[in-house]
Amino acid sequence: MHPRLIFAVLLFALAAPAAAGVMSCTSQMTTAGLCRDDANRLLFFDMTVSDMIKVRDGICTSYNYQATIDGAPNPESCGEFAQRRIKKFLVDMHRNSTAKQAGKDALEDAQNDPVNDLDVGDDGSG
Repeated sequence: MHPRLIFAVLLFALAAPAAAGVMSCTSQMTTAGLCRDDANRLLFFDMTVSDMIKVRDGICTSYNYQATIDGAPNPESCGEFAQRRIKKFLVDMHRNSTAKQAGKDALEDAQNDPVNDLDVGDDGSG
């Protein structure tokens, strides 16, 4: 499954504001690296543990997670790796959106700038 499709499913179909409900992490979810009890979380995923594991594994596969690095165990678990990739995706989407809006705002400001109404002559040479 394509990484963007996985994230789209996560973010738009399964994510819900924490204020909309309460989720308790089960020990199985915590052990699988899918969840941790954190009062500061902003959203949670309303899905079964088995589906969360499938999504986690899909992200790890899509982004080439390696359980071992140079013959040694990877210090980052698949669950931690997937969480990091999700956080990176969210940050990147926010940055892209912010930059796009800033560009639109700058163009609108430039179009409304009185400097654009200056009479500089027919050929622009002054």
